[in-house]
Amino acid sequence: RGEPFVLEPGSVDMVPDGEDPLAVAPVVLPSGRMGCIAVAAPEAFAERKLRLLAGIANQASLALHISQS
Repeated sequence: RGEPFVLEPGSVDMVPDGEDPLAVAPVVLPSGRMGCIAVAAPEAFAERKLRLLAGIANQASLALHISQS
């Protein structure tokens, strides 16, 4: 399971130039399928907010797994 990370505007081609950083949390299913939840915010992402995003991604993973059963 990956940890959330922050991408600064313009840091990679897939993130458009802008004013807001983008926090990304991987969503990994037991089947190995992967996705992510991405969130933009005008202020910096504190560790607390990244942990919250990780929890939301984990809950999304569980919900998707249950819905596929």
